[in-house]
Amino acid sequence: MLTISNLTVGYEYGPIFTDLSISFNDNELIGIIGPNGAGKSTLIKSILGIIQPSAGDITLNDVPVTNRLRRDKFAYVPQRSDLDLDFPVNVFDLVMMGVLSQISRWHSVGKTEEALVQQALERMDIAHLANRSLNELSGGQRQRALVARALVQDADIYLLDEPFVGIDVASEAQIMDALRELRDAGKTIIIVHHDLSKVANYFDSVVLLNHGILNQGTPEQVMDATSLSQAYGDHLIIMDRHNHIVQGG
Repeated sequence: MLTISNLTVGYEYGPIFTDLSISFNDNELIGIIGPNGAGKSTLIKSILGIIQPSAGDITLNDVPVTNRLRRDKFAYVPQRSDLDLDFPVNVFDLVMMGVLSQISRWHSVGKTEEALVQQALERMDIAHLANRSLNELSGGQRQRALVARALVQDADIYLLDEPFVGIDVASEAQIMDALRELRDAGKTIIIVHHDLSKVANYFDSVVLLNHGILNQGTPEQVMDATSLSQAYGDHLIIMDRHNHIVQGG
C-alpha cells in the first residue's frame, strides 16, 4: 500500500497542501479528480520526488520511498505538455529509455532488452512507428509511446498525469485496456483525470482533491452532488455514466 502522511507542499506564493494524508489500495485503478489548480499534478510529482515536500512521509508497504525505490517500483507518464518534441529521439529509443532506467549502467543492451521494447510497441499498436521522431506523431501516438515506455519498466506503481488530454478515442481505449491489464496483473495505477463523465467506467476508486482530500472511495461514493459542488462550485454540470445530466448548474 502506498501511504502519504502529513504531507505539506508549497510554492513561493503559498501552500498547496498542509498535513495531507491518504492511502492508495493495491491492485486498483485510482482516479484523482478535482478542479484546475487543486494540486493533482503536485501530488503526483511529490510522490515521484520531482517536487520536494517541506514535511511529511511517503511509504510503500511501510518502507520509506527513496529515489532507489522510485526507480525500482514506480513508472511515470507525464503530461504531454512536459514532453520536449524537439528532443532528438525516435519512438523505439524513447521506449528503450524505460528499459535503461531499470538496469545497471554497465549492462549492455542486447536482444532481450530490444525484445521488451518491441513487445511494448506491439501492445500499444505503434510498432510501425518505431523509427519516427516524436514530432512526427499525433497526440494519441505520442501518448501510446509514453505508456509503452512505462510498460517496459514492469513497475508496481504506475502514475499517469492527464494521459487522455487531446488524444483520439481509439488511443484512449487502447491505453485504458493496457492499464486494466496492469491492474489485473496486480499493479496499482494512479491517474490524474479531468473528464468526470468517464470516472465511473474507468476507476475502481476515486480521490476528490482541492488543496486537500475532500472525499475518497468508490466512484459511486465520491461522485455525489454535494462532494462535487464542494470541489468545483455550484455551477458544475454533473453527468452519469450514460452521459445524462443529473444536476445542472
